[in-house]
Amino acid sequence: MPVEKPRTTPKEIICHYLVFIVIYNSTIKRILYEKKRGGFKLYFSKSEFETALKGTDNRIRHIKNELAKIGTAKLICRTRGNRTYFSERTEGHEHGISKNKSRIHALVKREYLDYQLRALNHNRELLRRCLKSYNDIDPEQIILKMCAKHHFIPIEDILLYNKSDWGKQPYEKNPFYPENLKYVTTNNLPVRSKSERDIANALEELSIEFRYDALIDCVDVSHYADFLIRRPNGTLLIWEHFGREHDREYMAKNRERIKDYISIGYRPWNNLVWTLESDLLVPGTIRKIIRRFILSEMDRNEGNFL
Repeated sequence: MPVEKPRTTPKEIICHYLVFIVIYNSTIKRILYEKKRGGFKLYFSKSEFETALKGTDNRIRHIKNELAKIGTAKLICRTRGNRTYFSERTEGHEHGISKNKSRIHALVKREYLDYQLRALNHNRELLRRCLKSYNDIDPEQIILKMCAKHHFIPIEDILLYNKSDWGKQPYEKNPFYPENLKYVTTNNLPVRSKSERDIANALEELSIEFRYDALIDCVDVSHYADFLIRRPNGTLLIWEHFGREHDREYMAKNRERIKDYISIGYRPWNNLVWTLESDLLVPGTIRKIIRRFILSEMDRNEGNFL
């Protein structure tokens, strides 16, 4: 039997759903301009695309489950005069459902889900291709490499944020063996050894900005530097402390670490220093290193004192 034409027809509902799909598909294009922390985020990490891919997979599974509940029938709409008739077609067979509003709505939903599933499958394929060749853009690591290569240039000349905020900016810390962070500095920074605590306390006392256990990307490997220090003239310095100097394997690994730092532009006893446990047995060693390599007015290009 015919029913009065509803205010919003299933076709109009589908049109609204299609508009939604267009908006969904444009999300990837607009993702580069996502507003974040008062500014616009101009890059995304690989992990965020991996998260997007995982979310897309989950959504596809959910839609397939919904489609399985509805079945494979298609909604057929026919208009005669000012009345609309509905039927569903399954494997060549068709029967009327004009009185069955819930079934009509279910089949409209099915058509919408079909459209969305195609869009999601398309986006999933794009994400998979992207992840195969995507390179992470980490401005912080780019800046660190530039400061290593052009070690005489103050970091504030290339920072993307205010120079006074460097020490407050989040950075990637060493996530391994947090149980070894047993010692605490005067400013409540947990560190891994008494000697590192002494170094950190000296830096804190002199109000020298630094990052502890900060990630440094080298050519083929990454390291977590004991101390990444911003000197008063704006340049950066790495200070590594090697506590187990009698452990041959440990020291061999750290010699390779020093070579890795050098490979990206850090210069020993200029913007790269290291100490052994025996060095710190000599009173005043930490202060001497700070005065000479951090606080001294130095021509960082030539490596000579002025």
